[in-house]
Amino acid sequence: WTQRQVNGAGFRDARRIGKFIYTQKIPVGRVVASPFCRTWESANMAFGRHERIDALKILPAKDYSPEENAVMKAGLLPFVATAPAAGTNVVVMAHDDNLTAAGGPLLEVQGEAAVIKPDGKGGFTTVARIKPDQWTLLAK
Repeated sequence: WTQRQVNGAGFRDARRIGKFIYTQKIPVGRVVASPFCRTWESANMAFGRHERIDALKILPAKDYSPEENAVMKAGLLPFVATAPAAGTNVVVMAHDDNLTAAGGPLLEVQGEAAVIKPDGKGGFTTVARIKPDQWTLLAK
C-alpha cells in the first residue's frame, strides 16, 4: 500500500491555512496528525509541529467493514468529541474516512477542513466546512 504524497498545491494550501489561523489569532493548542506523510507534513507546514497519533491512520481498504469503521471512529473521537483545553483549539490532520466513520460529513476535496464542536455528550457537530481555496476569502 503506497501513501499518496503532498504536492506543491497541498503545501501552498497548508501554508495559507496556517497563515490564516495565525493572523486571525485563532488559538491552537494540540496539533495531532495521522502517521501518513501527507497529514503530518501538512501539519508541520501549517503549524510548525504535530503529534503523531497512530490511531488516526486510515486502514488499507476501499470498502470498510463495520469493525474497521468502529476502529477509525474510536481513533478520532477523543479529539473531536472532547472539549479542548480552555482558550485553545485542537487541530486534527487526518483523513475523510476517519470523519465519516465517526458520523461526520464526507469532505469533497483534498485539504478541505471541517470545523467541529464537541457536543458534551461524547459526540460532535460540524459547524463549518472550509475548502482550501476559501481561506483567503475568509481573511478579507
